[in-house]
Amino acid sequence: MRTPALKSGEKSDQPGKVKYYITLEIAENYLKTTEEDCLNEFPGIDTVNGMLNDFRFEKDECCVKIVTFMKNIENFKDSLENIIKGFQLYYSIIGKQEEIAFEITKRFLINK
Repeated sequence: MRTPALKSGEKSDQPGKVKYYITLEIAENYLKTTEEDCLNEFPGIDTVNGMLNDFRFEKDECCVKIVTFMKNIENFKDSLENIIKGFQLYYSIIGKQEEIAFEITKRFLINK
């Protein structure tokens, strides 16, 4: 049994105060980000997934989504925390990739 996606967006009530929202697909046994929060595939995604237990990065035809499984709706809070951890890990990986790309390019240009 599927339930409708939880709608979200970004809203600012006051200057400097931003609230972030994500859109989630909620089903009987999982919680998943949607196309509205599409992530790009990154090198090593299968290796990373092999190391994870609480969530995984799922590739589909349009993008990468974060998926976590829940035994029942009482586990919703834990599942939501796993989605947040997934975003944290994703952006940490992307940030390190950018640092590595910069360093490799810098060394390449120096040795050119």
